[in-house]
Amino acid sequence: MRTRGPGGASTLQRAESLLAAGRESEALPLFQRALNSCPGLADDIRCHVVRCLIRQGQIELAMLAHQELDATRAGPRPLYLMARDLEERGQNEVALAAYARLYLIASDFEDVRNRYEKMKQLTCPSRSAESLKELLARIPARYTGVERIGEGGMGVVLKAFDTQLEHPVAIKVMSVRASRDTLSIRRFQREIRALTLLSHPKIVKVFGCATAPIHYYTMECLDAPSLRQILARGPMELSRVLEIASRIAAALDHAHRHGIVHRDVKPANVLVAEGDAVKVVDFGLAYMADTTALTRSGHAPGTILYMAPEQLRGEKASPASDIYALGLVMIEMVTGLCPFAGLEPAQRLDSAPPPLPPHPRLGSELSALVMACTAVAPGERPDAGSLAARLAGLGARL
Repeated sequence: MRTRGPGGASTLQRAESLLAAGRESEALPLFQRALNSCPGLADDIRCHVVRCLIRQGQIELAMLAHQELDATRAGPRPLYLMARDLEERGQNEVALAAYARLYLIASDFEDVRNRYEKMKQLTCPSRSAESLKELLARIPARYTGVERIGEGGMGVVLKAFDTQLEHPVAIKVMSVRASRDTLSIRRFQREIRALTLLSHPKIVKVFGCATAPIHYYTMECLDAPSLRQILARGPMELSRVLEIASRIAAALDHAHRHGIVHRDVKPANVLVAEGDAVKVVDFGLAYMADTTALTRSGHAPGTILYMAPEQLRGEKASPASDIYALGLVMIEMVTGLCPFAGLEPAQRLDSAPPPLPPHPRLGSELSALVMACTAVAPGERPDAGSLAARLAGLGARL
């Protein structure tokens, strides 16, 4: 129930009036006082606190405050106004994340859908602004034969020959646009730190990094298709599903044991080499337990189609969130289709995917395991280590 305590209404109204008048420094302490007197409106008030901090230019503090609010309990208008403040101050990366979070719970509110799409266009890398020729001018001379092999939200991935290491490498280069944004730089640095902490045959290996003349890091160059490319051909044989899924789970188990949550497990982030050797890649959204999540922009990071319900609600991801995503990936490997394709995020918050059909040798065991992985409650999902072992055990019976 949304309630205001004694005196809370007048305090909140005064704070809202001050904020509307552009007097955020006076409004902020009143909003903070109203948090105690109006507990039923706490998440609405937190949105206003974030707006005050944004207008004062304290973006990082604003993102920390944003971590404390529950988007599903806040009204759409405070969330919308917060996103507008970010957009108007040129914080496009964070504004996109804010609109994305609002889009998850109220896609038809005001012009949220249009602003969300606009922010996606503004934050996507520009091929015209940063041609391969311009990137080559910034790559150190030790790397030769450079060619573009991929592109993402923060930059491009290049293939080159490292004349010092004397073997091919992949180079992830931060775009000029992203390198001007403090949060993007810290996110990029966190990705490097996460990868350097992990030494596992099923996780891509990092060789080195630098911040001048550009932000980049080098990693092993893998001549292998992604699981997404493989799934474009249709469903996979069950023996391959179990083998590949168990290897992905083993990689996630290693990451989780080091306090790292991937947060974006999906077919495009799994490379499958000869003999179904697996490499989990793109730790750009990884959350590390010993650091704050604010450098992820504080807004439900990941690919919506594979997000766990708690991520869709804007809650902090956990190892169980990676397990949920892997469960959806396994369903897609078996059936050829992602079970939630075409559904609005709000329709998935309390929904479980349909069970897999029984198998002649395994019966309903695989289906039960996948259903456990995709349980709505995170605590009901298996950990990555036990999942890897159970998948390997099922595979041995085929």
